[in-house]
Parts: sequence; C-alpha cells; structure tokens
Amino acid sequence: MIRLAAAAVLLCSLLLASACGGSDPASDAQPSAGSSSTSASPPTTQSSASPEAAGSADDAFCTGFEENGGSLASIGVPPVFYPKEQLVSYAQETLAVMKGLTPPQPIAAAWTTYQQFQTRLLAAAQALDAGQRLGGPVAGMAATAPAYKKINAWITANC
Repeated sequence: MIRLAAAAVLLCSLLLASACGGSDPASDAQPSAGSSSTSASPPTTQSSASPEAAGSADDAFCTGFEENGGSLASIGVPPVFYPKEQLVSYAQETLAVMKGLTPPQPIAAAWTTYQQFQTRLLAAAQALDAGQRLGGPVAGMAATAPAYKKINAWITANC
C-alpha cells in the first residue's frame, strides 16, 4: 500500500517542487558515521550493536507509523485548496498519524518541520468560516516540500 501511494506522492511533490522552486538535494544528504578501532573485538561489537539498535528503533517507528494509520499519502502535499471542513479533517488525521512517534535521526528535523506546519495548517483552517478556503499559503509551506520528500523517501526505503 505504501509503495502504491509513493507514485502519487512523487508526482504531486514534483508538481509542488516546480511551483515552489524545488529543494536543495545537498540538504537531504546524511552524514555517515565513521568508526575507528584500536583492537579487533570492541569495534566489531560496537558496529554490530549500533545497526541492530538503529534497526529496532527504525522498526518501532515503522510499526507505530502504520499502527497510527500512516501511509505515504499521510505525509505529502498539503491540500491547502480544500474547504474548511476537509482541510481541518486532513490536518487532524495527519497529526494523529504523527502523534507519539519519535522519528529516526535521518528524518527528525524534516519530521518536526512537517509536524509544525500541519499544526499551523490546522489552526489556519479552524479560523475559516464554514466552506471557506484558504486565500494563500500558510507560514512554512515552502519548507514542507523538502521535508515530506525526505520523510517519504526514508519510509519507502526503510518501512
């Protein structure tokens, strides 16, 4: 199910990226962890323990994301053109999917950016009159494209 939504999200993100000026691929780069060793035994133990710990944390995140009803469609182009009722529902559902999850380090900053935007989107939508649509972008909207692209790429690769 996640893979099917990936194509739709990718298409939407490409459209949004071209409209918003795209993102900087260098900002999506992750630092690599280096290791040094003075003896054979400790680095082997450390290097095998760290990936396992990271793997279990990643698995816990993926499981929690799916248990919360998450999919690639949950983290994507915000439908700011929806009328109030649909927009409020969308933002509430997205925040419910994100609630209580601790994102893995590679997507932690993007996760925070996207979650903060959804909170602002919900507040803006709740301030609208019934049936009204937003008249313009919500603060932080331009930063959401790189954020949700990074989150979705990580979820696709690891979940």
